Amino acid sequence: MIISGTVTSSPVQGATVSDPADSNPLVGFVPVGAGGQWQAKPGGVGALASTVTVTNSMSVDFSTASVFQYQIGAANQTFQPLFVNQTIGQTVRLIISQPAASIQAQILWPAGFTAVGGQRLISSVTGGVDMFDISCVGQSTFYANPLLAVK
Repeated sequence: MIISGTVTSSPVQGATVSDPADSNPLVGFVPVGAGGQWQAKPGGVGALASTVTVTNSMSVDFSTASVFQYQIGAANQTFQPLFVNQTIGQTVRLIISQPAASIQAQILWPAGFTAVGGQRLISSVTGGVDMFDISCVGQSTFYANPLLAVK
């Protein structure tokens, strides 16, 4: 909760108390953790994780961000994202950049991952950028909408 004011309690035996309260919440905004404090962000906007170069498996911690950026380190490499700390109903976006090499990298999704149209691969575009919107619909069940080869 983002505290933006105080309220005075009803009198109890003649005494009142002022307590922090969200007396004027921002409409359409949600609280987002920001390193030891809360900030208000427009609904649907979450944290953006820094770009990470991956060489094999990497945990995608759903509790830390809404958008994750991965650069595959080398050609002909397999990236295996491992989903952790997901909440049912949560959606995150993975942005995966292919290496600037002529041999495409591969991706190995976790069990329980299903993509729209059955598309489980990343694009074969050299240096291409693929995006996957991934929704957790069960503790180990994920549906994804791939947006391939944004370049």
